[in-house]
Amino acid sequence: MKKLIGRTIGITLAAVFLFLAVFSGIIVLFCPSVYGRIFSKLGNYSASTWCFEREYKIGKETYDLAVLVLNLEERDSRLNYYSYLLITDAGYEEYILNNSLKYFSSALKAEEYFYSKSAVSKFDGADFTSCVSVCDSFYNKLGYTEFSPIRKLIVLRGESFNLSQITELEQKINLIKGELSGSELSFAESDLIVLNSLK
Repeated sequence: MKKLIGRTIGITLAAVFLFLAVFSGIIVLFCPSVYGRIFSKLGNYSASTWCFEREYKIGKETYDLAVLVLNLEERDSRLNYYSYLLITDAGYEEYILNNSLKYFSSALKAEEYFYSKSAVSKFDGADFTSCVSVCDSFYNKLGYTEFSPIRKLIVLRGESFNLSQITELEQKINLIKGELSGSELSFAESDLIVLNSLK
């Protein structure tokens, strides 16, 4: 009798574990963002970003792409591709309008964050031309803000600039200085001082 009870309990537990494994597998395959959030909270970077990347690849939704970019670390080579894909995505403006306040204090802060992440990752990927292009796009859209990509780039990667890159950024800032006033002009002049100190 005890053997029968033990066998029954063993079969029941095996069935429960099998069900949970199948159920988890289905969620990971068809709704991976759920596990992405769980893994992220547990500190498992590779598993969480795999889930977020899979979620984006399933539906190709801008929101899912933004979540992926938010979770990708600077050292991750995928950031170069996905951050630029986000700021050039057809649904990016709508995402900023409707969802940016979920993660940022304002739409401007979200724009500064995503454009800066793209510019820095382009620089890290040894694509300075595209890096500057991202900075130009932001400036043409939102101006020379306090945390604009060009300023973030100078702060985060200035020590790695070569003389040619410093000169190009100086020329670019000097070219637009005449269009600036107030705090924007102060930011530009401050950046020129930093760039000059890096020579």
